[in-house]
This record gives sequence, structure tokens and C-alpha cells, in this order.
Amino acid sequence: MMNKPNILIAEKDFTTRRQLVRMATEAGYEVKTTRSVAKLIYNLLCRHFPVVLLGDSIEGNIQIPSLLRLMKASDPQVAIILISDDISLQQMRKARELGIFFHALKPVNPEDWQELTLAITCACKKTARLNPAPRGSASSLTPRIH
Repeated sequence: MMNKPNILIAEKDFTTRRQLVRMATEAGYEVKTTRSVAKLIYNLLCRHFPVVLLGDSIEGNIQIPSLLRLMKASDPQVAIILISDDISLQQMRKARELGIFFHALKPVNPEDWQELTLAITCACKKTARLNPAPRGSASSLTPRIH
């Protein structure tokens, strides 16, 4: 059986973050969380998180497109799943241009959670195809320099 990759959840709101962690761990993923942009970028530069669930409330003073540019500069292969109810159409278009993997509204019912779980699974498969890690690799412990 293949090990499921680690995912990073970047969300400032405690309740949403807790629900995302519960959903991801129930699906079998190893999860790390952060509430700050600085720790998000540190984790992308120094650890291997092929998938990031990015909430729109991570920090109020940074626009989503600017944050996405910073994330992609830190790790161009990261699959970003943007979870946002509160993003303008213009910002959403820019987010797509910058290469987000998926956009989801904040889940409220079982079908929403199921869709988000499927998006995570697809993102993990995509990143595994792009960056296959050799068996016995310690890639998650090796800093990545870009």
C-alpha cells in the first residue's frame, strides 16, 4: 500500500483549520498546520509538502494572488487547493492564471467534504507523477533550494 503524502493546511481560523485537519487525517494524510505566511513559506522551502490547503483568512493584509506568487516561487510544483468563500472574481481569475490546482468553497455539508477529499487525492496523484520520490528517500527531510 502506498503511503499518503504529507499535506500542509494554511488557515488562520481555528474552527475551519480543525475541521480540515480532521477531514485530512480521517482520509489517511499526515497533516501539518500553520496560521502564518512566514511559516507557510518556510515549510514550502525547507520541507516537502506536495499539497497545500490554503484558506483565504491566513493573513488579512496579503492579497491571495501575491501569496500564490510567493508560494509558487518557493515551490513551483506545489499543488494549491484554495478554500475561499470571499474572493473577488478578478482575484479568482488571477489565482487560476497563477496555477492553483483547485478552488473550493468552505465545506459545510458531507458532499462538500467529499469533494474536497477527492481534490486532495487528485492533487497528491498529480504531484507524485511530477516528483516521484525514490524508495527509502528522505526527501521530506532535505531542504529544497530554488
